[in-house]
Amino acid sequence: ERDGGERGDGDGNELTFAFRQNNPAHANITGIRVEDSRGDTPRELLGERDGAAVAARYRECVERGETIEYEETIEHRAGTVEWQTKLTPIVEDGVVRRLVGVSRDITDRKRRERELEIARENYRNLFENINDMEIIHAPDGEIRKVNRAVERRLGYDADELEGRIISIPHS
Repeated sequence: ERDGGERGDGDGNELTFAFRQNNPAHANITGIRVEDSRGDTPRELLGERDGAAVAARYRECVERGETIEYEETIEHRAGTVEWQTKLTPIVEDGVVRRLVGVSRDITDRKRRERELEIARENYRNLFENINDMEIIHAPDGEIRKVNRAVERRLGYDADELEGRIISIPHS
């Protein structure tokens, strides 16, 4: 959980965010000690690029005046972490006074998603480029997908075959 306050230049036009609190779990993941983050702006704590992106999300939450959720990738001292973040504005007398954020480390999940997408792409490439005729069909015999070898050998385009029902002998 991150609790970020806001401070302005007095004219109400510019918002500058500063961290007020950080929990030990976040500190363990990022390598940023709780006492090191207190009072820092996102740019001071995270660097120009990541700090600017975080500040922009904070500003969006203030401007919308409602909870926002998003995914972000941030480089920390301990390495790159992918977060799923939820920011909630704390409103007093109709004015957003501070933001409370909860971030969940989704680095492993995102890595698994990327690995799964690579495996799917490898399967698609194998299916499309294998020399054997391959037909994927539903239990009722409806053709769902054919590969290029089927098109070449039978002389039909995939869209002419897909959706048709074929008879499947049962042994």
